[in-house]
Amino acid sequence: MNNKPKESLSWDIKVQPLKTITGLETGTRAILRNDNDAVLSYVSARYRPLPNRELHRLCRAIERSGNYRIAGFEEFQGGRLVMAFIRNLSPGLKMNGLALAEYLVIGNSHDKTRKLFIGTTQNLIRCENQFSSVAPLYKAIHRGRFDFHDGIIRELTDQYESGRKALYTGMEALERKKVNTDLINKLVVYLLNTDRVFPDHAKAKELIASSQGILLQKSISRETKELGMNAFGLLNGVTWYTSHEIRNPKKHFGNLSGVAKELNDKAFHFCTELIP
Repeated sequence: MNNKPKESLSWDIKVQPLKTITGLETGTRAILRNDNDAVLSYVSARYRPLPNRELHRLCRAIERSGNYRIAGFEEFQGGRLVMAFIRNLSPGLKMNGLALAEYLVIGNSHDKTRKLFIGTTQNLIRCENQFSSVAPLYKAIHRGRFDFHDGIIRELTDQYESGRKALYTGMEALERKKVNTDLINKLVVYLLNTDRVFPDHAKAKELIASSQGILLQKSISRETKELGMNAFGLLNGVTWYTSHEIRNPKKHFGNLSGVAKELNDKAFHFCTELIP
């Protein structure tokens, strides 16, 4: 991680019921920061927030479960969204011979806009390309009690290890799939086409010649020169594009949603469907 995250979240949330001027409770509660009293959201009595102290506790439980270390925490939108990063320190984490920085990512919102989730992200050390997992390992709405006992932690880490090994196997298979200029152009059109209909020849040429199409081709050329004219190089060209051309990786580390992830997922699907 290039941007050094915070070692911990130095604040937490507090919940206050909202009352009428006559003192009657309205059934709505306010979630505030306990350091500056900034209001993060208004929620019903059914909503159960996950305080930062419980997020820290969950991270420490994962850290104790194996070769993991808490890398730090980030907050966004004034604390409405917080994220924790836990690095996998297992030796020999490589993808097709390239070293990886691999993290479990835990995201939590204090404004009811997102579920609590746990996912993964992998960064290729060689060029800081980022490829997030296709799907988070865990999602839960803020209802009831979050009970992360030892059995749940083992289940999560086992699921993570199984998914990680499957991903590595899939990535290794990409090196055996050769690509050419025609396939590169097809991928560019596939990724940049936002219409619901399949593009005709004129539209395809327009997408290839567009500013983003040219940037994407340059990114792919950069990576295939290093990794070879194969599907692994092709995919890395896309992850270079999404990590460096359309966003700042320092501001979006561990992003498991949005345009970048959508493009990465589409590129991964395209590459895995190629016949060796």
